[in-house]
Amino acid sequence: LPISSCSRQLQAMAAVSDQSSAVPAGKVIIFEMSGPAEEHEPTQQEVEDYADWLGFDVKAEADLLWIARAGLKALPPAPWKACQSEGSDRVYYFNFETGESMWDHPCDEFTRQLHREAKARKEGQFCPPARRQSGLAAEVAAAAYAEKAREESSSKTLSEAKLFGA
Repeated sequence: LPISSCSRQLQAMAAVSDQSSAVPAGKVIIFEMSGPAEEHEPTQQEVEDYADWLGFDVKAEADLLWIARAGLKALPPAPWKACQSEGSDRVYYFNFETGESMWDHPCDEFTRQLHREAKARKEGQFCPPARRQSGLAAEVAAAAYAEKAREESSSKTLSEAKLFGA
């Protein structure tokens, strides 16, 4: 999935070590987020594209898009960094401690799981939250629910403004 157009700034150019065959050879751009994740707002189209990529039925599950929005805003957990090889349009994630690399954001699977849980609850199925085997999974879930609360608060404020003619 291409890197979202959120305000990511170029931090450095670095030579890639030949020790990891999964990492494209050549120069690499390392992306860093500047400022809090809340300031990096993806477009509605980016949210819908990401939701579709994750497996959402975008039209039927519009009320669950807050999960996809939170997933798009998630920062790669340390020591992961978003990277792009010079001359390529694909972004990959590199763990600077282990040398591991992957094409998908390290939080994507947690976002998928959160969607599965929310969808099951919406459909009236008993779905206890999955065991959060890592602090990262809990952080992703907390960020998604915070995004939902922001969305609901914003929606409520807009409704009140319409009610009072603002």
